[in-house]
Amino acid sequence: MHWEAAAAFSERYPSIETSQELFEIDARHITCAGGTASIDMMLDLIARDHGAELAAQVSEQFVVGRIRQRSDHQRMQIAAR
Repeated sequence: MHWEAAAAFSERYPSIETSQELFEIDARHITCAGGTASIDMMLDLIARDHGAELAAQVSEQFVVGRIRQRSDHQRMQIAAR
């Protein structure tokens, strides 16, 4: 879910475990924060199965400047103009 909705979600559904990670992958579930996080998750899966070089090549096709890691934050600081 979007980072802005996380606190309200946790308050409304306290029994559901939430994560601050950009995406989560385990034996039974694959989920991400949405938006561009789905690209990062896809690139992580490609790197796991086929290597970092192929993931980098795919990221170039999507014009992704940096492959974010699972632990990277959803909310990114915007450079001042």
